[in-house]
Amino acid sequence: MQWLEKMKVSTRLVVGFSVVLALTVFIGVFSIVQMATVHQTAIDLEERWMPSVAYAAHMGKDVSHFRIAEFQHINALTPEEMVQHEKAQGDLLKDLAKNQASYEKLISSPEERALYEEFSKTWSAYLAEHEQIRTLSRQHNRDAALSLMHEDSEKYFHAADESLLKLAAMNIEGGEEAGHVGETVYVSSRFWIIGLLAVCIVFAVLIMLFI
Repeated sequence: MQWLEKMKVSTRLVVGFSVVLALTVFIGVFSIVQMATVHQTAIDLEERWMPSVAYAAHMGKDVSHFRIAEFQHINALTPEEMVQHEKAQGDLLKDLAKNQASYEKLISSPEERALYEEFSKTWSAYLAEHEQIRTLSRQHNRDAALSLMHEDSEKYFHAADESLLKLAAMNIEGGEEAGHVGETVYVSSRFWIIGLLAVCIVFAVLIMLFI
């Protein structure tokens, strides 16, 4: 420590406090950056992953209720009942379109886009079958309508439903990964901040001992 003893007291003070100040500034900047990362993770969970899961679930509900309404239409005994079920189908399609529009804004990866487009394509094919079924149902051709319901219509329904389940699972997984990232950043940040604070304390003690 002879080199330190040869330094003027004022110089030692400047060097010592400069080191402590630099470390303090670094800790502050580092903390802000890491907090921003954790904050962004929370925003992603709140505004991206959780809403996507909810919209996928709502779409699944709309699709399932729409198929139920189709069976109800086929089994309707009066024209008034048919009108009622057709109105319900129309309302469900409107709600589905609204949920789709909201979901589309949140798509964040090519894989998710491809899976969503697969659902859209399958659902369009389902609706094409629906038009034929509704026509037969309006003609009170119940057996023919039910027969179509259990052919391609059923295949398209299950495929569309499966796509929506995969979309929900994909977003749940994304949310879990975001949560893990936030936790990792928090743990590592705490470790580094405590370590740097310890270094600051050591330098402060050294300043007191050698100045």
